Amino acid sequence: MVRFTTASISDGTLQVRGPADGDPGMEVKHLRFTIAQGIAMVEDEANVSGSEWAGTTSAGGLQAGPAVGIGLAVLFNAASPGSYETRTWAEPITVT
Repeated sequence: MVRFTTASISDGTLQVRGPADGDPGMEVKHLRFTIAQGIAMVEDEANVSGSEWAGTTSAGGLQAGPAVGIGLAVLFNAASPGSYETRTWAEPITVT
């Protein structure tokens, strides 16, 4: 399951991370994230390594507190004949 587990701000930089577990036989190849909080919004591309993903970007106008995490993942399905799938999701998160 691809989702957010942490979102934190330190020295003006937002760091986000989460699991990159696709369904069996699927591998997360690319992931973009957006964090929205009121009228403030930041987005960037995450790095995927094994079963985890992580990303950093300028915190912009984000502050500690409730926000919405939005993600877009491109997954490779190794089942014959092989294909790519996209998944999007949104979830409430807390920026710390």
